[in-house]
Parts: sequence; structure tokens; C-alpha cells
Amino acid sequence: MSQHIVCFDPLHRNIPGTILDPAAAHKLASMGAAVLPVDPTLLRENGASGHVQRFFGDAGWEFDGNRPSRGCHMFLSLPAGTRTIHWMAWVRAMDDERAVQGKLKLVADTSRSGSSGLRAIERVDLLPSLPPKEGVAVYGSSAVALSIQATLGLSLHGVCDNATILTAAMTVV
Repeated sequence: MSQHIVCFDPLHRNIPGTILDPAAAHKLASMGAAVLPVDPTLLRENGASGHVQRFFGDAGWEFDGNRPSRGCHMFLSLPAGTRTIHWMAWVRAMDDERAVQGKLKLVADTSRSGSSGLRAIERVDLLPSLPPKEGVAVYGSSAVALSIQATLGLSLHGVCDNATILTAAMTVV
């Protein structure tokens, strides 16, 4: 049975890291929280296995302007045979009067051994919209082909206008 992990709940009903069954996760997500699928057995292997998450404070990690940039850097340990990395970014407008626009994807730090096996299979459009003041979850996934266990350096890459990321998370299932 699949399970999910709470990444961010703007109404503080569940703290990040809470493990939920699919029905509870669906209900929480329908109320605006961010959840990702997770394999709880991987969480006990090491500090970067199964799920990693970083918080960037109230100012967040800014993606603003018309130039490509990378940010929200993290490490994730992947078991051999991993096929997909799921990711989430909690995005808030930097300026409440302007729409958030742009695209994000997960990219690998190719200077690290094994990182070249990552391919973005889903680029997420941040549609021109004005997210709620507290922000909104943006989701994506990336294919990975690893024949051995590896720890990858990963980050979000994109061209965005008026976006700040308060937290970003990744999981493997």
C-alpha cells in the first residue's frame, strides 16, 4: 500500500514529515496542503534516503527575471533500480500585485558521480496566476535510470517571474 508524506500545510493541521495513508493524503491535499508519495522503509536507510526537504525561510529562494537560474539545492540517496523522483515546491508571489509566471524542472548536478542518469520528464508550467498569499504547491517528476545506489545532487531550474520558493522536497517510491 502506498503512503504519502506531508511536505507543507499552510493551515498547520499536520507537521512536515507526517506519514499518511492515501485517503488522508488526498483529503489534506484537497484542502491546500502539499503531499508526496513516499516509501517509509527508505526513510530509515540514511539521512538523505526516501525523502529530503529544505526550508528557505519567509524570504524564500527567489526565481525572478527573464534568465534561467538554479536553486533549492538538495541531495537525495536513491536505491538501485529507482525509476522516478517526485518533487514539490511551495511557491509564493514575491509581489502580491503581480502574477507568478514561468517554468520549473528538476536538474542534476552533473559534476557528481551518477548524476547524469536523470532526465526531466515533466516540466511544470507555473501558469500566469496570482497564488493565495500563503502560496501554492507545484509538483513534478523526473525519470532516473540507475543500476547502482547513488546519492545525487539535485536542484530546481527554471525561468520564472515573481516566484519565491519557501520549501522544496523530493521523494522516491
